Amino acid sequence: MLFQEAGVAGFYRGVLSPMVGTGIIKAAVFGGYGLCQALVRRGTGKDNEELNLVDLGVAAMGSGLVGSFVVTPVERIKVVMQAALSSAPSSSSPLAARAGGGYANAWGCARGLVAERGLRRGLYAGLGPTLLREVPGYAFYFATYEACKRVLLGKGSGEDSSRGPVLLKTAVSGALAGIAAWLPIYPADVVKSRMQSAGASGAGMISTASVMWKTEGLAPFYRGLSPTIVRAMVNHAATFLVYEASMSVIMRRGRSGDVDSSEEKDRS
Repeated sequence: MLFQEAGVAGFYRGVLSPMVGTGIIKAAVFGGYGLCQALVRRGTGKDNEELNLVDLGVAAMGSGLVGSFVVTPVERIKVVMQAALSSAPSSSSPLAARAGGGYANAWGCARGLVAERGLRRGLYAGLGPTLLREVPGYAFYFATYEACKRVLLGKGSGEDSSRGPVLLKTAVSGALAGIAAWLPIYPADVVKSRMQSAGASGAGMISTASVMWKTEGLAPFYRGLSPTIVRAMVNHAATFLVYEASMSVIMRRGRSGDVDSSEEKDRS
């Protein structure tokens, strides 16, 4: 039906906004991870040492804290627009009636949310469960990736890290990190989505979770877990392949710049 009406382009309609949102989130999380690693090194005095998994987990929790304040409004806008588009036209919520079809773009949705509900209940609805998801989730995420990478590639263990298909091992490490990040915190993500949906009444995290438990039992807290895990494996395998490739280029250029600077000083 969609293909007949809009062709191939129909499958990619609206893809720009989530792409931009994902880019902003990844930049905040990975940038925050690097910054928090530097802070951990300074605090522990390990300026020239490899950080252990506990140190990396602490840095990752910091990146999750930073990222939560970026993730929450991005996901809030996405959830509101998606929920409104799938709701009936007769919805009693004026916000639901306008969202998605009524807003020209994500920016318009953000402005509408703030105008109607304010910053905290508008853009930052669901911040509590987002923090509960992101802070421990990224601790599992980065610690699992680093642990798998060190085992598979021999990092920090005295083994030859050049053996074997490095790209494949990086992808496997990323896929396992994606699983580790989602399994323990998936219920918090479900509660967050309920809170952020267009039909939400502004109830808090505990209240929302309590109502879900009383009316639906355990099932809704894990509904959709399987496709989420599959998507996470693919997503984070690709994420770390790009991350490692980018860091490799940055490091090479940094070393090249240091050499050039050294040669300039020698000539002078």
